[in-house]
Amino acid sequence: MGLGIMTWLKDQKRRIFRKSHVLYFCHIPKTCGTTFDRMIRSRFTRELAAPILENHSYFTDRQYKLEHYDLISGHLFFGYHIGELVSRPVRSVVLLREPRALLLSMFKHGIQFDQDPVHQYIKANCPTPDQFFRDPVMAPYVANPMARFLGISERAFSPDFIRKALAQPLEKTKLLLASVPQSDVHDSTVLDTALRRLGEFHVVALAENLQSSINLVARMEDWPPFGQVPHYNESSNKTKVRDLSAETIRAIDKLTELDREIYRVGKDLFNQALVRERLDDEPTISLPVAGTAPVRKAA
Repeated sequence: MGLGIMTWLKDQKRRIFRKSHVLYFCHIPKTCGTTFDRMIRSRFTRELAAPILENHSYFTDRQYKLEHYDLISGHLFFGYHIGELVSRPVRSVVLLREPRALLLSMFKHGIQFDQDPVHQYIKANCPTPDQFFRDPVMAPYVANPMARFLGISERAFSPDFIRKALAQPLEKTKLLLASVPQSDVHDSTVLDTALRRLGEFHVVALAENLQSSINLVARMEDWPPFGQVPHYNESSNKTKVRDLSAETIRAIDKLTELDREIYRVGKDLFNQALVRERLDDEPTISLPVAGTAPVRKAA
């Protein structure tokens, strides 16, 4: 059977079984999103769940058109604009994580995995948490990742930007869609944009309560509830926030001024949804949060 016939058959299957809407999981890095994604993905056939790809592939490879899928998920720099890129309504989900734990996870990933772009730098210059969160290069690199993703990265590639990128030679297109261009946006603007975006999600979930979080998605999608949550992509480094020195905690708190506000608001939205959906049978884990600090200029 020829490739053309196989593609046609796959398209027919998609049309028969597709939903009336697209589910989009906004995967902020290091928020336990691999586990969350795999659980959501288990409720879709392979044909209807978009594979995890580089951003450019959804626009430069004909077999991976966004319009084909009922589930779109990943670290997507065009995620905010998916509603303009597909013909059906979009339901969106985001997973947040307690800011101290999130930054510690970023350190552990960087020091452990040699494919991480900053692995060699960390090994050579700041191989301990104390050094890492004070390093002049790494500190701004990891500052406020949730606020920056929601306020900058997730909306970086608008439909107009993508069209202009596609008009370039293929290799240049791939480069243009490979990473978010540097921007000089004040922290107050980043925070305001991220908070507005947070209010637009249909489900705001918390890594500290994955069981109820995933069942909020199940409730929204009219799925049976999920069973016990597995754990994927766990680090072999078992250091916890409670193991860090007071000085290191203070350094992390300086780097998460915006993210602490994102998490506070997100936690409120999550708890309101639990009460509304009567899924509030499991307590939410909460780590101590430092007091509010003045807003700084974005790194």
